[in-house]
Amino acid sequence: MLNVSGVSIKIALSAFSVYDHEQLKNIIVTKDLELLKRVPGIGKKLAERIVLELCEKLGGQEIGLISSQDGRLAEVRQALRSLGYSSGEIEKALSRIDPGNIENKKTEDILKLALKEV
Repeated sequence: MLNVSGVSIKIALSAFSVYDHEQLKNIIVTKDLELLKRVPGIGKKLAERIVLELCEKLGGQEIGLISSQDGRLAEVRQALRSLGYSSGEIEKALSRIDPGNIENKKTEDILKLALKEV
């Protein structure tokens, strides 16, 4: 993260205090700017820059798979938020689900998998 222009040590530490390594990676790869902006010191422009510069480095070949599911995952996140789960709990649950497991699943099925992980 420190290689991204505008990310100081303070912001990087803040990001890792809000999210663990896997959660942060998933947030960047899925391009979830709203979750990134919840980190103190990260606004809209910096969140966009972080995603732009780190997405390819972190995701590699996973990016196509995850971004094709982005709409479904966004719906699952929203459903979990409406059920009262925190962003940290949601990202932790989603990071535990194998991307290969959700490739051809409906949103409802992904939600069921996430609820088992919460």
